[in-house]
Amino acid sequence: MSVEVEEDLLRAGEIPSGASVLHVIATRLGRLLDSNQTKQLSRVAGLSIPEWRVLYILAVRGPMPQRDLIRLTIMDQPQASRVTKTMAAKGLISLERDKEDLRRWNCTITGLGSERFNQAEPIMVARKKHLDSAISEDELRHFISLANRIAKRAQSGVPSRDAGANLEG
Repeated sequence: MSVEVEEDLLRAGEIPSGASVLHVIATRLGRLLDSNQTKQLSRVAGLSIPEWRVLYILAVRGPMPQRDLIRLTIMDQPQASRVTKTMAAKGLISLERDKEDLRRWNCTITGLGSERFNQAEPIMVARKKHLDSAISEDELRHFISLANRIAKRAQSGVPSRDAGANLEG
């Protein structure tokens, strides 16, 4: 399927015939957005995207067990462990064993972490406004609806070859 658009920043016209247009465009857009966010966070506060997510949650919600932080930042366990250990080593957060359950770690933002959060937050708010204003509220609702529809299809898996043959016959 060849797709032509006015301004093709995501190179929709350069997608291999065996690849999903939706997947390739979503991946390219995600990479572009992540790259932009990484540059801004690094320049303003010396943070990575996962570090920003951790600081944001702790600044807004306060101290919490690491497992809650992992759930709220939507990171997998190994990544969250690496990020929180790195952040603790940098002095951005503190990690303390839970006094009641020694298997659990509690996370708290430090003064330095708050300082970095305060440096990054105005840029992130401005970025949000700038990006979200690219489309109307109705278009945003439609975009979210489409994204959820695609996510549902992706979760359902690809029908087997035999199932496809039965659909045609």
